[in-house]
Amino acid sequence: MATDFATHHAQIDAVATTPALRGRGAGAAAVSAAIRAANADWAHLYTEAAAGPLPFYKSLGFDIAGAIAEWTFTDAGEPGTEDTARIRITNAQGDVVLDVFGPLRKGNHQAHAH
Repeated sequence: MATDFATHHAQIDAVATTPALRGRGAGAAAVSAAIRAANADWAHLYTEAAAGPLPFYKSLGFDIAGAIAEWTFTDAGEPGTEDTARIRITNAQGDVVLDVFGPLRKGNHQAHAH
């Protein structure tokens, strides 16, 4: 958890558990500890989560404050002519307000580990 004491904001950067611990409350326990720490410091706690974990955060009392924007790029292999992209924006009520999908042109789009 990153905290900015000047503005009283704290952010949960990421929560992950090993496959063996998923569904056993380990992630909820970690986030609950962060909530208690933020409450003790009178900090506003937030996270910038993708759509997938939103039900998890909502179950712990988080509110959805704004829109969710997701970008998905698919590398379909060589020679790169079948690569695609999707942009989906969902409002705070969960309504999809933009969903664009199509092929990527002009190049071979690949993801590489650095």
